[in-house]
Amino acid sequence: MKKILIINPNSTKDITDGIAESLDPYCPPNCQLYYFTAPAHAPPSIRDYVTGIQTAAACFDEMINTGAFERFDGFLVCCCECTSSHSRLLLLADVVSLFDIVSDHPLQHMIREHLGPTSSKPCVGMFESGIAKALLVSRQFGIVSTAKDFKPLLQKGVSSFLGASGSDRFVGSEM
Repeated sequence: MKKILIINPNSTKDITDGIAESLDPYCPPNCQLYYFTAPAHAPPSIRDYVTGIQTAAACFDEMINTGAFERFDGFLVCCCECTSSHSRLLLLADVVSLFDIVSDHPLQHMIREHLGPTSSKPCVGMFESGIAKALLVSRQFGIVSTAKDFKPLLQKGVSSFLGASGSDRFVGSEM
C-alpha cells in the first residue's frame, strides 16, 4: 500500500480538512492518503513570496523532525486558499476549466532537493499539476488571479516549469 502525504503548507487546519474532503473520494484502492498542516507558528495563509518561504521552512523542519521523508512514498504540496486572494488557472480551450493554484511553492523544490535526484518518491505541487493538465487539454493557457502580487511569481513559475522564458502555449497572466 502506497502512502501519500498531502501537505497544506499553511497553518489553517480548515484548508487541510477541505483538501481531504475533496481528495478522499478519489483515492485509489492501493493508496492511503495522509494529511499534514503546517505547524501553528507558520503563517495561516500564503499571500506573497515571503509567506511562501516562511510556510515552506516551517513545513520542511517539521517533516524532518517527524521522519516524514522516510515514512511516505510520495508528496503532494496542495494549498487552496478559500479567499479572494487565490489564483485560478484558466484554460483557453473549447471548454473553459478552472483549477485552484497558488504559485510555484518553494516546499516542493525543497522536498525534491532533500530526496535527491535518484529518489523514487515523487513530489508534485498544485501549480505544476494545473499547468500539466492545461498543456494536455489545451493548446494555450493563461492564469487569472485576484492577487496582483502573484503575477511575477506566476510568470516565473510557468517559465521554470516550461523550461523557457517564452512559450506560445502560455498566453500570460491577468490580475
